[in-house]
Amino acid sequence: MPSELYIHKAVWYPEGYKVVASVNGNAIDGVSFVTSDISNYIQLQFTADALEKYNGKEVQVLVTRKITEIHMIPSTGYETNFSVTDLGNSAKCDFEAIFDPAAPKNVVYHIHDRNGVRQAEISEKSPKASLSCFDLAEGDILLVKLPEGFLDKTDVLMTQSLFGMNGKKVDLTLSVTETQI
Repeated sequence: MPSELYIHKAVWYPEGYKVVASVNGNAIDGVSFVTSDISNYIQLQFTADALEKYNGKEVQVLVTRKITEIHMIPSTGYETNFSVTDLGNSAKCDFEAIFDPAAPKNVVYHIHDRNGVRQAEISEKSPKASLSCFDLAEGDILLVKLPEGFLDKTDVLMTQSLFGMNGKKVDLTLSVTETQI
């Protein structure tokens, strides 16, 4: 029998949803997701080959809301253009950033998982990251200003939820909106 997931479409997924099944952080083939317009259940149906291949393995299923494909996130002195591309049946979330030449070198992005643990830092020197979407579900991306001195604290300039990250590529463009000292 197929496995079933309950999703309340009208409340949790009014703009639609995306489903990806993965094993060990890699999206798997041989599984289909069946639902109807009037049902709040998604059936996971595995082909005979997939059942044999993944028998005894933990299959993770990530259901996320669709997200706005392009939007701007303002913050003090900066703004981030957040552009999202769907990667199809992928369990990875890719990030790539372009930094305004006027931005200080100590302003970077931190990607946190659902537990608030930093999974990656994206900077001008290291502008790309590829992470497991399952680990990022309910996580955040932060624009931070790193300390310049030993006793300085990290300032969080912007926080954006990663609620819809499910097989997505995120292009970030950081712009300076006012003179930075």
